Amino acid sequence: MKDKDFYSKKFFEERKTFFQEIHKLYPNNPWLNKATETMKGFSKEQHIDMLEEAYILYEDMSKAGESGEPVDSDKSEVLFDLFVSHVERFLTIDSETYNEIIELCRGDKTQIVSVNRNYADYLYQLLVFYKYKLFKNA
Repeated sequence: MKDKDFYSKKFFEERKTFFQEIHKLYPNNPWLNKATETMKGFSKEQHIDMLEEAYILYEDMSKAGESGEPVDSDKSEVLFDLFVSHVERFLTIDSETYNEIIELCRGDKTQIVSVNRNYADYLYQLLVFYKYKLFKNA
């Protein structure tokens, strides 16, 4: 658990509503609807754990994107695995869902890019590059 100053950071407060803002843009998206419903059932502790994880992922991916970390590095693969684990808190990832996540992270979309361009671009690259890990025949 982070110290109390962690929870007063502006980003942490913004992250609480980040997913809700995406959902407002795509209210009929079944993936987003499922994830939203799942989060509604989280306990306070699960919610805090999920937000901490999201914060750490954001920081690490942003730094990796800023530094030009190659997507085929060990560090990138770890970040990809952490992202998948994070998403699996909300739903099962199948090929259709995975493709939807890629679509939501595309650079010409505004919902993810508005958070941080480096994060969005890097996440998109990871999702495309490591798709084979989850879907060997994709």
